[in-house]
Amino acid sequence: MTRLALGCAEPLALLCTVTMALCAWGQFETRGGFAAVQRYPTAIAAGDFNKDGNLDIAVGSEYGTEVGILLGKGDGTFGRATGYTVGDGPWGVATADFDGDGNLDIATANYGSETVSVLLGKGDGTFQAPVDYSPGAVPGRSTPPT
Repeated sequence: MTRLALGCAEPLALLCTVTMALCAWGQFETRGGFAAVQRYPTAIAAGDFNKDGNLDIAVGSEYGTEVGILLGKGDGTFGRATGYTVGDGPWGVATADFDGDGNLDIATANYGSETVSVLLGKGDGTFQAPVDYSPGAVPGRSTPPT
Protein backbone atom coordinates (compact mmCIF):
# COMPACT_ATOMS: atom_id res chain seq x y z
CA MET A 1 0.00 0.00 0.00
CA THR A 2 1.39 3.40 -1.00
CA ARG A 3 0.74 6.33 1.35
CA LEU A 4 -0.19 9.74 -0.04
CA ALA A 5 -1.34 12.93 1.66
CA LEU A 6 -4.13 14.62 -0.27
CA GLY A 7 -6.79 17.18 0.54
CA CYS A 8 -10.00 18.39 -1.01
CA ALA A 9 -12.50 21.04 -0.04
CA GLU A 10 -16.26 21.12 0.01
CA PRO A 11 -17.25 24.57 -1.27
CA LEU A 12 -19.61 25.51 1.56
CA ALA A 13 -18.04 23.68 4.48
CA LEU A 14 -15.13 24.13 6.83
CA LEU A 15 -14.22 20.51 6.43
CA CYS A 16 -11.38 19.08 4.37
CA THR A 17 -11.36 15.37 3.94
CA VAL A 18 -7.96 13.77 4.00
CA THR A 19 -7.44 10.58 2.13
CA MET A 20 -4.29 8.69 2.86
CA ALA A 21 -4.08 5.15 1.57
CA LEU A 22 -3.90 4.44 -2.17
CA CYS A 23 -4.99 0.85 -2.69
CA ALA A 24 -3.72 -1.37 -5.50
CA TRP A 25 -7.02 -0.77 -7.38
CA GLY A 26 -6.50 3.02 -7.50
CA GLN A 27 -9.11 3.77 -4.85
CA PHE A 28 -8.65 6.05 -1.85
CA GLU A 29 -9.56 5.21 1.70
CA THR A 30 -10.99 8.07 3.78
CA ARG A 31 -9.14 8.35 7.07
CA GLY A 32 -10.74 11.42 8.62
CA GLY A 33 -11.29 15.10 8.32
CA PHE A 34 -10.02 18.30 9.81
CA ALA A 35 -11.44 21.76 10.23
CA ALA A 36 -9.73 24.22 7.93
CA VAL A 37 -8.33 27.40 9.45
CA GLN A 38 -10.20 29.49 6.87
CA ARG A 39 -13.02 28.76 4.44
CA TYR A 40 -12.41 27.56 0.89
CA PRO A 41 -8.95 26.00 1.09
CA THR A 42 -7.27 26.46 -2.29
CA ALA A 43 -3.61 25.61 -1.74
CA ILE A 44 -1.80 22.81 0.05
CA ALA A 45 1.83 21.86 0.54
CA ALA A 46 3.36 18.97 2.48
CA GLY A 47 6.61 18.64 4.40
CA ASP A 48 7.99 17.44 7.72
CA PHE A 49 7.82 20.71 9.68
CA ASN A 50 8.62 19.21 13.10
CA LYS A 51 11.20 16.60 12.03
CA ASP A 52 9.29 13.62 13.43
CA GLY A 53 9.34 11.68 10.16
CA ASN A 54 5.63 12.27 9.46
CA LEU A 55 4.29 14.48 6.69
CA ASP A 56 2.61 17.68 7.85
CA ILE A 57 0.52 19.99 5.68
CA ALA A 58 0.19 23.72 5.17
CA VAL A 59 -3.16 24.96 3.82
CA GLY A 60 -3.91 28.35 2.25
CA SER A 61 -7.34 29.81 1.60
CA GLU A 62 -8.48 32.00 -1.26
CA TYR A 63 -10.71 34.04 1.06
CA GLY A 64 -8.58 34.04 4.19
CA THR A 65 -5.56 35.72 5.68
CA GLU A 66 -3.96 32.69 7.32
CA VAL A 67 -1.97 29.62 6.42
CA GLY A 68 -2.99 26.64 8.54
CA ILE A 69 -0.42 24.11 9.75
CA LEU A 70 -1.60 20.58 10.53
CA LEU A 71 1.00 18.27 12.04
CA GLY A 72 0.78 14.67 10.85
CA LYS A 73 0.39 11.86 13.37
CA GLY A 74 1.87 9.22 11.07
CA ASP A 75 -1.35 7.21 10.82
CA GLY A 76 -3.10 9.24 8.14
CA THR A 77 -4.58 11.77 10.57
CA PHE A 78 -3.53 15.25 11.61
CA GLY A 79 -3.68 17.39 14.73
CA ARG A 80 -5.69 20.58 15.07
CA ALA A 81 -4.77 23.40 12.71
CA THR A 82 -2.58 26.24 13.94
CA GLY A 83 -3.04 29.44 11.95
CA TYR A 84 -0.39 31.99 11.01
CA THR A 85 -1.48 35.35 9.63
CA VAL A 86 -0.12 36.08 6.16
CA GLY A 87 -1.25 38.42 3.39
CA ASP A 88 -4.78 38.50 2.03
CA GLY A 89 -5.82 35.45 -0.01
CA PRO A 90 -2.92 32.96 0.24
CA TRP A 91 -3.64 31.39 -3.13
CA GLY A 92 -0.39 29.42 -3.34
CA VAL A 93 1.70 27.64 -0.70
CA ALA A 94 5.25 26.28 -1.09
CA THR A 95 7.71 24.67 1.30
CA ALA A 96 11.51 24.68 1.14
CA ASP A 97 14.48 25.48 3.36
CA PHE A 98 14.78 29.10 2.22
CA ASP A 99 17.40 30.16 4.77
CA GLY A 100 19.55 27.01 4.73
CA ASP A 101 19.20 26.19 8.45
CA GLY A 102 17.87 22.66 7.91
CA ASN A 103 14.27 23.55 8.83
CA LEU A 104 11.41 23.68 6.34
CA ASP A 105 10.00 27.15 5.73
CA ILE A 106 6.75 28.23 4.08
CA ALA A 107 6.03 30.83 1.40
CA THR A 108 2.56 31.97 0.40
CA ALA A 109 1.53 33.87 -2.73
CA ASN A 110 -1.15 36.27 -1.49
CA TYR A 111 -3.46 37.22 -4.31
CA GLY A 112 -5.55 39.84 -2.50
CA SER A 113 -2.67 41.81 -0.98
CA GLU A 114 -0.32 41.25 -3.95
CA THR A 115 2.46 40.05 -1.64
CA VAL A 116 4.51 36.97 -0.89
CA SER A 117 4.79 35.99 2.79
CA VAL A 118 7.74 33.91 4.03
CA LEU A 119 7.52 32.11 7.38
CA LEU A 120 10.82 30.67 8.59
CA GLY A 121 10.45 27.31 10.32
CA LYS A 122 11.84 26.66 13.79
CA GLY A 123 12.10 22.89 13.22
CA ASP A 124 9.52 22.04 15.88
CA GLY A 125 6.38 22.59 13.79
CA THR A 126 6.14 26.30 14.60
CA PHE A 127 7.15 29.30 12.51
CA GLN A 128 8.50 32.80 12.99
CA ALA A 129 6.30 35.77 12.15
CA PRO A 130 5.97 36.22 8.39
CA VAL A 131 8.02 38.66 6.36
CA ASP A 132 6.09 40.09 3.42
CA TYR A 133 7.62 40.89 0.04
CA SER A 134 6.13 42.76 -2.88
CA PRO A 135 6.93 40.93 -6.11
CA GLY A 136 5.86 43.84 -8.32
CA ALA A 137 2.99 41.90 -9.91
CA VAL A 138 0.02 39.98 -8.59
CA PRO A 139 1.25 36.53 -7.43
CA GLY A 140 -0.09 33.81 -9.68
CA ARG A 141 -0.32 36.00 -12.77
CA SER A 142 2.23 35.67 -15.54
CA THR A 143 1.99 39.36 -16.46
CA PRO A 144 1.36 42.46 -14.34
CA PRO A 145 -2.21 43.76 -14.30
CA THR A 146 -3.02 46.60 -16.70
